[in-house]
Amino acid sequence: MDDIFLIDTGAKKTYSYQSLLKDIGAVKEIPAFLRADSLYTFYCTLLASVLHNVPIEVLDADLSLDELHRIEINDEMLSKRQDVPDIENITLDILVQNLLENDTWTLTLHTSGTTGRPKKVYHTLKTLTRTVKRSPKLANKVWALAYNPTHYAGLQVFFQALFNLNPVVYVFGQPVHRVPELLREHRVTNLSATPSYYKMFLPLADVNETMERLTFGGEQMDETLLPDVKRVFPNAETRNIYASTEAGALFTSDGNEFSIPLKLKDKIRILNTGELLIHASLLGGGVPLQDGEWFSTGDLVESVGENRFCFISRKTEMINVGGYKVNPNEVEAVIRQVDGVADVLVSGKENRLLGHVLLAHVVKQRVAIEDVVLKEKILKHLAESLQSWKCPRVIYFVDHLELSRTGKKVRPQ
Repeated sequence: MDDIFLIDTGAKKTYSYQSLLKDIGAVKEIPAFLRADSLYTFYCTLLASVLHNVPIEVLDADLSLDELHRIEINDEMLSKRQDVPDIENITLDILVQNLLENDTWTLTLHTSGTTGRPKKVYHTLKTLTRTVKRSPKLANKVWALAYNPTHYAGLQVFFQALFNLNPVVYVFGQPVHRVPELLREHRVTNLSATPSYYKMFLPLADVNETMERLTFGGEQMDETLLPDVKRVFPNAETRNIYASTEAGALFTSDGNEFSIPLKLKDKIRILNTGELLIHASLLGGGVPLQDGEWFSTGDLVESVGENRFCFISRKTEMINVGGYKVNPNEVEAVIRQVDGVADVLVSGKENRLLGHVLLAHVVKQRVAIEDVVLKEKILKHLAESLQSWKCPRVIYFVDHLELSRTGKKVRPQ
């Protein structure tokens, strides 16, 4: 894998670090808004904008015209370009050193919009690469990119690989049945993805002994995944990451309990309501603040000891059923305990009497089991495990669950 920069499994193309340097230097214009169908072109333009110190805003390539208009971006804005001269004699050392030292370039991202209209957040290289590690020990790693490359988590994987001159294997958007084969074929050592992404391909995967490290992020960690993770990746260390577009990666854990580092103790607050607040000093720019200092994450957590907490839910995910607040993540965790269930999404449907009733969309495991039999097992387990208002009234069986551009489950609001 010497000198390999990017393996684009969708386009079936491989690019070297030497070609990356040449093509960065040949970039002649920097768009105000970067949205490229080619991932390689995206990276060349992004890095050229850093070297020329031209601020840039990244957009998903598949955003529709209506979606662009909702975030107030029109054709005239998309056509804006800044001409830049060719750069000659770029070396990898020069590129990485520029990334380490540049403190004025900014990159604008859009939040996922799960709580409403997406918002703009801008980052410097310092906030983008806060958790990136550079070490000779990381020289031989191979990273799979299973996140959307234009979102914070995808950029984290990219910079982590780039700072150590590692290959990136692009698997995001590939059919789920291909993922285990691609990881094995390219001898991937590091994979970072949402729990929902792991749930899609783990049941299809055979043992993979080359994987060294797995990280989970973007959603609540589902500990029922861990037996399958250990079966498929027996040699891999696992880590759970708490991160957001506004703040980047802040906490890591080997389970669902996060420790607040001593250096962050005065920059993290948990309100009596359970909502997690983050101090402005940890954020990118353009983030709305409370009292001029604190960002309300919208995440509900539970303190489990001094400077420790568990993620519970997003505020917007809580469902009102007959005056009771139901956490769908709790209900999903119980349903996933039932043998024969591969995954599940719980949502609320408006009801004139109760406010909402709960619906469960269940994906079955590959085992042959009739819908009616599995439904009875689920209802029985729910009745034994949860209060009545937390039990879904309707259960549907589906082939798969829809994922958002960020690889998360799409829960109807």
